[in-house]
Amino acid sequence: MLQAVLSSPEHIEKSREYRLLRPWIGTGLITSPRTKWHKHRKLVTPTFHFSILDTFIPVFQKQANVLISKIQSHIQEPWLDIVPLMSLCTLDIICETAMGVSMNLLCGENCDYSEAMHE
Repeated sequence: MLQAVLSSPEHIEKSREYRLLRPWIGTGLITSPRTKWHKHRKLVTPTFHFSILDTFIPVFQKQANVLISKIQSHIQEPWLDIVPLMSLCTLDIICETAMGVSMNLLCGENCDYSEAMHE
């Protein structure tokens, strides 16, 4: 029964929080209504196959090392808000794995791009 529920296209309606994102990011795979999501999911599934994700490990490692260096540079401070650093690291990883572009946002490069994404 659990498999029937989890694999059914009838039980995949997005919550209202997803609808709030639509004006900002459109109706892509993340925010699509049930029927559109189900149709496009099969096209995107190969993108997330484990063999493809394995090729991203060097990018994950590189960006993790940059993030660690950034955090270590603040070691003497009483506290550090890591949310902005994590956001830049995540965006660096997405840009490099999805588009093959090294933005180096965490290193302070391409600040206009990260500011535009933040807005």
